[in-house]
Amino acid sequence: MKNAFSIRRAATAAVFAAAVRSGAAFAAEAPSVPSLPPWQPVTWIDTVPRENDEKPCTVDSLEIEARVSGLFARVSATTVVSNPNSRAVSAPMAFPLPDGAAVCGCALDVGNAMVDGVVVPKEKARVAFETEQRRGVDPALVESVKGNVWRTRVYPVPARGTRTVRVDWIAPLAVGPDGASAALALPMPDCTLSRRTVSVEVDDSSAGGAAPLLGGFGDTGFFADARRTWRASGTETNLAPRSDVLIALPRLPDTIAAVERDPGGDVWFCASVRGGGAVTSDAAVVPGLDSFTVFWDASGSRAGGSRDSDILTLRTLAAQLPGDAPIIERTPGRYRLVVFRDKPEPAREFGTRGELVEAVLAIGGAYDGGTDLAAVSVAVRETAGPVFLFTDGLDTLSGEAPDFGGRQDVAAFVSGPERDMASLRRACAGRVFESGSTVAFTLGPDGALHASGEARAELSAPDGALRDVAGEGSDASRRATILGRLDSAGGVSLALSAGGPAAEVRLDPAQAVAGTTLATAWAAARVEELSPLAEQNRDELLEIGRKSGVASPVASLLVLESLDQWLRYDIEPPASLPKLRETWAEARKGRMGELTAEAKAERHLEALLAAWNDKMEWWRTDWSKVKPETPPDVDGDGFVARGLRRVANAVGGSAFRAASAAVGGAADRAEEDASEGMAAPVAAAAPVAAAAPA
Repeated sequence: MKNAFSIRRAATAAVFAAAVRSGAAFAAEAPSVPSLPPWQPVTWIDTVPRENDEKPCTVDSLEIEARVSGLFARVSATTVVSNPNSRAVSAPMAFPLPDGAAVCGCALDVGNAMVDGVVVPKEKARVAFETEQRRGVDPALVESVKGNVWRTRVYPVPARGTRTVRVDWIAPLAVGPDGASAALALPMPDCTLSRRTVSVEVDDSSAGGAAPLLGGFGDTGFFADARRTWRASGTETNLAPRSDVLIALPRLPDTIAAVERDPGGDVWFCASVRGGGAVTSDAAVVPGLDSFTVFWDASGSRAGGSRDSDILTLRTLAAQLPGDAPIIERTPGRYRLVVFRDKPEPAREFGTRGELVEAVLAIGGAYDGGTDLAAVSVAVRETAGPVFLFTDGLDTLSGEAPDFGGRQDVAAFVSGPERDMASLRRACAGRVFESGSTVAFTLGPDGALHASGEARAELSAPDGALRDVAGEGSDASRRATILGRLDSAGGVSLALSAGGPAAEVRLDPAQAVAGTTLATAWAAARVEELSPLAEQNRDELLEIGRKSGVASPVASLLVLESLDQWLRYDIEPPASLPKLRETWAEARKGRMGELTAEAKAERHLEALLAAWNDKMEWWRTDWSKVKPETPPDVDGDGFVARGLRRVANAVGGSAFRAASAAVGGAADRAEEDASEGMAAPVAAAAPVAAAAPA
């Protein structure tokens, strides 16, 4: 579980800076609270009108509910979208979430009730949404775009009316540099809201007896109820947010033990102990770096945002890391700069670090184009010496996760509200940092960059007491935090170490409170680990989605309105509608024997889409690296099957067997359906196929 729990410094560099600028007041403990990068405005809703004479929809109001348990928060964001036009339109929204967050639920107002969404394979969800949208019926879709960016699509928003959509997400709290504080940012849109309501609950086991702080929300404070749960709530009207809303725990207990029982009876736990060594900004740096290469992302996804933090980090590295020779002794080529967009530019060489910094400043506003991280990966692998990569990690062209060949001397520095931290962590062996942070660095003998005080979590527990443990072996320079399932009926004592002497943590199932925060947090952490290679991990991601409701790059959340819709796409309604579920199950039994033409058409579309995806995967395979075998037999007489046989005879290889079974068989069925008068579904599938990556 190393990747999902490794260095989360992106969220821990500087939480209350933006709130302080907005005039928020904090208690005396505020200086110990971790801080996040300055707020950068992000417009959630598409502001481009569909027609020249139309106005874009707007976010009218926002209601946030958050509950903190252990070092994780479950958040529900309910948005009211307003349509100022004289006809019904679709309202797409895109929004970034905090580092490590995952969407775990959604709902749409249907009639007088909020109807929950269910996890569906991404392609199937898109087909259902777009088909129902053409029919003018109420669907909603929440899907992963890239990295920490998610998108909701709601239709229809009635003429001069509103729709309400809720998105639920789970996220780890950012831990402060000394491991004694934590915080979470609740993202806010860049628009004027008629109403904003925020309600927060924090378990005292997480707060350590100290009142949490709420930033960016006036002077609203927390109070403790009779059960020692800290609560804060308030409402503001007619405001334009100029910062995220920030929840901070200024004094974490050295040891945290949280236990929850989910609706199925399983007991989940979060155990956390404070790290052994504090990270300070004036820590000594080990000498020995006399050359390095900076890869600088100048693509369009970084346009418009502030890069001051990147420049600050680059200047800090240039000043702190020793080895720079005086100007009179400078050697050309010691320091190199590679600017990249759709492809890396030729490396430029400099004799001093100062010259390299000036070259970066000279880029100015020339940030445009797409990003091909596959091409960047090749260039990084071919570069000698340590590499410092400044990017948001968002690949917009190749569709591939970065791969630096397992190198230990590549470190990434990330800025901007939209980023792909999981892919960068995997590629950089966890060495991913927030630009502008005050973390000091040391250099290993292999040139690898480390944060001062870096350590790994170590766990010792009775055999059979714990199951599905996540976080063991993860970064523990600030805190060692693990999640998992408790199998023992009685209390369990475990020893958890964060780079120093082990601390005893007591977990007692009798003290478990009802909830799903910890179970969902475990699922989200697993999804984060698997997402960089989503297609290879497709089956496990879909299984996690079905069990926990957590969406992923291969699984979206879909809301449908009527029994007919749920039956049409063979999707089971949400558990929150038990009567509809029961009716659906009975009706599905009756339909399985004889499918209508419409149902056959829908299933045919799904088969075509699956076949298309299989075909694209086949085309992406580098067959030059596959050892030829006896050409397989390809069944079927369709034109695709015949083509596959010709290619198989030319190349060979066992991989053709799976491709021919999926693609050839589906294509032959498509030919048979077309001959039976089902050409319309094929035509309808064309836009979907055209949208698939080439």
